[in-house]
Amino acid sequence: MGLEDQLNADSCGTGSYHIGDRPDPRTLASAAKHGIPVNHLCRQLHENDFTGFDMILAMDESNKKNILWKSGEAFSQKVWMMRAFDPEGGEQVPDPYHGQEREFEEVYQILDRSVSGLIRYLKKEMLTDAPGSEG
Repeated sequence: MGLEDQLNADSCGTGSYHIGDRPDPRTLASAAKHGIPVNHLCRQLHENDFTGFDMILAMDESNKKNILWKSGEAFSQKVWMMRAFDPEGGEQVPDPYHGQEREFEEVYQILDRSVSGLIRYLKKEMLTDAPGSEG
């Protein structure tokens, strides 16, 4: 959508398990199926993320609760639910970990829609808040 030079994204978990591991092989297979390169090791949410990023996106209510606990009140306005940007609606991104490949594909589709909605939202906000804009 033409915002590659203006946006920076990262991924992390709220728990300490899997730090330094590669993503789940089913996640990697789903990403490869859709032509998405993954060069990432798992990391845990860090306090610096609250000052380094404008938004922190939670996949489910448990993640959101953990993020808000770690962020404190000062950064709570930066915490959003990922599916707030899903044009098909929904509350939480389901955790596919105990499922099969179809659950990973379902999560991919939810995230693809949600990320597209997020980028449209950011593009609108960036254009609206840009100096000299009429929005």
